[in-house]
Amino acid sequence: MGPTDPKPDNRRRHGRIRSHDLTTRYGEVLDLSASGVRVRGEVPLPDDGTVTQLDIIHPEGRVNVKARVVWVKRPVDSYGEIGFEFEDMNATTRAGITAVARLAMNTIAIEYQSPSD
Repeated sequence: MGPTDPKPDNRRRHGRIRSHDLTTRYGEVLDLSASGVRVRGEVPLPDDGTVTQLDIIHPEGRVNVKARVVWVKRPVDSYGEIGFEFEDMNATTRAGITAVARLAMNTIAIEYQSPSD
């Protein structure tokens, strides 16, 4: 891209954290942010615009959040992806999402920790 090229469309409001050990009824959580989550699954995928109560299940419990489907990538093989945007989050739900994000970051840090001499 040159200096006069337009900037690419990036509608993300928050950084993403790759996740491990997080699931929903729709499938595995691929990444998580303060405003939403990306899920990979093979169950019947919801339609764009669907609003649901989403349980994000992690090793220490679960957090429930109202979420709207903002995009769906229909499966080429047996798996598809769903982008959810969180809605109507109160302080308790925000704290739960923050705790889940911290758990995900700690899991990644432990996985990539170099062995000590």
